[in-house]
Amino acid sequence: YVSQEYGLYPHFTVFENIAFPLKLMGAPRKEIEERVGAVSASLGLDPCLSRKPRYLSGGQQQRVAIARALVKEPDILLFDEPLSNLDPGKRSEILALLKKIFSASRPTVVYVTHHFYEAVNLADRIFVLDNGKFSFEGSPKEAMDTMDPIVREMKEAPL
Repeated sequence: YVSQEYGLYPHFTVFENIAFPLKLMGAPRKEIEERVGAVSASLGLDPCLSRKPRYLSGGQQQRVAIARALVKEPDILLFDEPLSNLDPGKRSEILALLKKIFSASRPTVVYVTHHFYEAVNLADRIFVLDNGKFSFEGSPKEAMDTMDPIVREMKEAPL
């Protein structure tokens, strides 16, 4: 689970935060180092591995939270606005990386976002809620083509 609040352990380094779920699973040290190394490199976190969260920007903290979720290679992922604190360039880069990871490992992903184009770029199916009720459900292409007023409003919203 990755939320807007990150949920990082302040007394752990970035490496320890990312490695924590693997340690809980009893993974061997070598596997932990390899998996943390791979995910941290892909998210541009290598220079931060020895830092504690308080010395990171909001975007870096968000990437650490994403790394901690991905390092477990779970079958199900829940992301709640995981890219909200990233600048637009980094957001596009991480979005492309997530799409690549999701395509390769095929986990079930629930990805909550207010950014229409994030949803269209990642989703197989899009569900749009309005006041707690579904206003739209369909493929990304159907979302692009729909005349549903809520979806149209989302498409026109600034990024």
